[in-house]
Amino acid sequence: MPTHHRLVDRPSVSLAEIADEPMISFKTGYGPRTIIDRLCAEAGFTPRIAFEGEEIHTVAGLAAAGFGVALIPEVKGLGGYHLAKLSVSFPECRRIIGVAWVKERYLSPSAKRFLQFVMEYFNGEA
Repeated sequence: MPTHHRLVDRPSVSLAEIADEPMISFKTGYGPRTIIDRLCAEAGFTPRIAFEGEEIHTVAGLAAAGFGVALIPEVKGLGGYHLAKLSVSFPECRRIIGVAWVKERYLSPSAKRFLQFVMEYFNGEA
């Protein structure tokens, strides 16, 4: 949320506490939007979508500019935005990201490097 938001001094919020806020979200059909809509329904409300974006940085930028609050995953590279990050206490907000490959199959050097990068990134090593 923008750094001047009324809830920024709190360590965490329940999603129900932002039910009446305009929300910046991802476009319908995008994976994060499906998760966000499900979480809001679990919290007992339908989000009031003010703006939609396709990328995390777009959504973060619109939230930083004060157009609404956003639910975005923890990703690297958002430090330059003037955002206040709060944890959500209810419902539990998480996502599972997986990668699969066939062990016996040839992986090109590029594919091996990509796999290594993904594993290091999500283990917090990158």
